[in-house]
Amino acid sequence: MKHAMLFALLFATGSSLAGDGLTAAKVKDLMIDKTIEGHNEIKDLDYTVYFSTDGKVNFVTAKGKRVGNWRIADDGHFCTAFPTEPELCTMIIPHGDAAYRRVKDDGTPTHTLKKFTAGNINNY
Repeated sequence: MKHAMLFALLFATGSSLAGDGLTAAKVKDLMIDKTIEGHNEIKDLDYTVYFSTDGKVNFVTAKGKRVGNWRIADDGHFCTAFPTEPELCTMIIPHGDAAYRRVKDDGTPTHTLKKFTAGNINNY
């Protein structure tokens, strides 16, 4: 019984987080044509990423650069896809001072977005 109650609490919390996501228009203003410093919570990996206006994403880590695509769904889900991975669609939610998180619908954080700079400052 305790496990069922804990699961229900975690599920409700996750749903609440996903429900607090930014609108599609706000996601576009925040993310597109920006260079962003972030952290992949799942892989424990720091990165820099640029989301260009033409739907391309340039993701750079100490291990190298990957190029993929991005899109924003009408409900505000921000989706990225790379040739070797399935598409990842998450909500963008505020997370502290000027930071945001990409969060799956179940409440699992996937990325913390820490610093946003206008334009492609690294010429990716």
